[in-house]
Amino acid sequence: MWCAITGIGMVTPLGRSASETWKALLRGMHITRHCKPEGFEGPLRLAHMATAAARQAVVDAGWESRLLADDSTGLVTGTSKGLIELWMSADPSLPAGLAPSPLTFGHIIAAELGMGPGPHVTVCGACASGLLALVRAAMMLRAGEARRVLVVAAEASVHPLFLGSFQRLGVLAMPSDWCRPYDARGGGFLMSEAAAAVCLEPQVPAGRTGAVIVEHCGFAGDSFHMTRPDAEMKVLRKLLGAMGRPGDVQFVHGHGTGTPGNDPAELAAIAAVLGSRTSPPVVWSHKGALGHSLGAAGLLAVALSCLCHREAIAPPMPTCWTPLNTTGVRVEPRGAQLKIQSSIVIASGFGGATAAVKLCS
Repeated sequence: MWCAITGIGMVTPLGRSASETWKALLRGMHITRHCKPEGFEGPLRLAHMATAAARQAVVDAGWESRLLADDSTGLVTGTSKGLIELWMSADPSLPAGLAPSPLTFGHIIAAELGMGPGPHVTVCGACASGLLALVRAAMMLRAGEARRVLVVAAEASVHPLFLGSFQRLGVLAMPSDWCRPYDARGGGFLMSEAAAAVCLEPQVPAGRTGAVIVEHCGFAGDSFHMTRPDAEMKVLRKLLGAMGRPGDVQFVHGHGTGTPGNDPAELAAIAAVLGSRTSPPVVWSHKGALGHSLGAAGLLAVALSCLCHREAIAPPMPTCWTPLNTTGVRVEPRGAQLKIQSSIVIASGFGGATAAVKLCS
C-alpha cells in the first residue's frame, strides 16, 4: 500500500461536480463536439475549474481549513500547458505579475484554499500529467515529505491554436463523428476541458468508508517517436507486469483515445499481461463520453475509477458501437455490474510518457 484516496472532485463537460458527472455517465450521455464545462470562461478558467474540483475533494475528505493551512499538507498540480490564454493575452485587467506558466494555477489554488507553506510542485508530462501528479504525490507521502497531499490536474486547451495543431497530427475525430474508444470505427478524439482532484493520506482514517487504496504506482517512458506510440507498447507492458497478473484485476481504465494508433495496441498490451479467459478484466475509457482533457485526463480517470469501485459498476461507453475484437479482456459498451477489488488506471502522453496506478478497495 502506498496511500489512500479519501476525497475526490471533478469538473467536466457533463457536470460541475463528481456526482453530476457520474449520473450523466450512467445515463449514457456524451459530448458531440470539442467541449468546455459550462460556467467557466476567460483566460483564468483553468484555475477556476481546478479550484472548484479541489474544494469538492477537500469536502469529500473532511479536511478542515486548519489541515489545509498546516505546513505538512502538500499540493501537487498537473497540466500539460497551464493557463494557455495568458500566453497570448495583453489584457490589462489581469492581475499584475501573473506569469503565463504551468506553475501559476497551483499558486492560485493554494491561495484560494488558504494553504500553508507546505511542499508544492507542478508536474508536466503531456497527456500523462494528471496521473504523474498523483504518482509524485504518493512518492511525497512515502518519503515523509508531507502528511497529506492534495492533487489537482486541469486543462483548458480547447483553443484554435491547439485544435489546429491536433488536426494536423490527424488525431481528432472527423467533424461528423464522435470519439469512439476501443471501437473498430474509432478515428480520433474530441478535445475537452476538465479538472479533477483527489486527497491522499498515508492510511485510511479511522471510521472512514469508501476510501480507495493506491496499491502501486509506476511511470516510464521511451524515445520511440515524438507523437506516436510504440506498436507493441513495451513500456506499458512493463508497467502492467509490475502491477498485476492474469485474473487479479477486474477493471482497467485505459488511455483509450479512440485513435487507431493507440487503442488496438493498448488493448493488445493489456490482454498480453492481464488477460484471462476465465476472469477477463473489463477495459473502459471515459473519453467517449467526456472527451480527451489532455493533462487532466489521467487524474480524472483515477477519480472516476474510485466511483466505479464504490458503486460496483463500469458505466456505459455510449459511442462504442462496434468493439474491437479482444481475447482475455472485455469491452462492455452497455456497461456492467462489476465488483471491483483491484483496478489499474493508465495514462500516456506525447514523447513516450506513460504512467499507471493500481487501485484496491
